Amino acid sequence: MLKRTVEYINPFTDESVVEEVYFNINLAEATRLEMYEDLSKRLQEVEDLAERLRENPSEANLNEKKKIYSFFEWIVAKAYCIREGNVPVKSEELSERFMSSEAYSAVLNWLMFEDNAETNAADFVVGLFPKNMIEKAKKIADEQKAAEASDLDKRLENLS
Repeated sequence: MLKRTVEYINPFTDESVVEEVYFNINLAEATRLEMYEDLSKRLQEVEDLAERLRENPSEANLNEKKKIYSFFEWIVAKAYCIREGNVPVKSEELSERFMSSEAYSAVLNWLMFEDNAETNAADFVVGLFPKNMIEKAKKIADEQKAAEASDLDKRLENLS
């Protein structure tokens, strides 16, 4: 669970607003993201892109920046939640509402454009998951994929 305090200007009142926003991905969600959306592959791709950009910032092209931006849009949408007691509550509607807010703009700015954005982004991704969760989710997903492949092999043998 990651809690982030953001500050932004309310576009309706022009007043400064300070708001706490929450992000979380639990083991079941991480496993689902690994199985159906290649979470570890996406994380590795962004890490590789970020490393290239750190080594040669002047050579960063728009396509690479778009990939990193797209990753953060995707992961923020998956992780955003509201807190109801000790339960992180999520829905597509909540994510869509958040992503149309100034609070979302503040989070994305913090992740992508501030001077220490690289550190912020790393802290954000690490903070989404309990320790060792990505490895656990990948193991569960790999086991599930192996079981499905084995089941498919058995069905194909029966057809022969």
